[in-house]
Amino acid sequence: AIQWIIQKRSAEPSHSGEWRGDSYVMSRDALIELSVKRGLLSDPLKRAVLEALPPQTLNTPFIPCNLQMEDE
Repeated sequence: AIQWIIQKRSAEPSHSGEWRGDSYVMSRDALIELSVKRGLLSDPLKRAVLEALPPQTLNTPFIPCNLQMEDE
């Protein structure tokens, strides 16, 4: 099964440290809910990208996504 993973840097500033898996979800709605709770969707474009994902990851072909969810 494919999962969506929210990662977090292990150190600040954000250009240092390692990326570590912080949360793992298998549905688009869970990913959106988690992202909203963490304040990651202040930009409407970011939310639109997540809403365009398939509802579930099961039996979903791999689609690479290079969207950076962190505000710079």
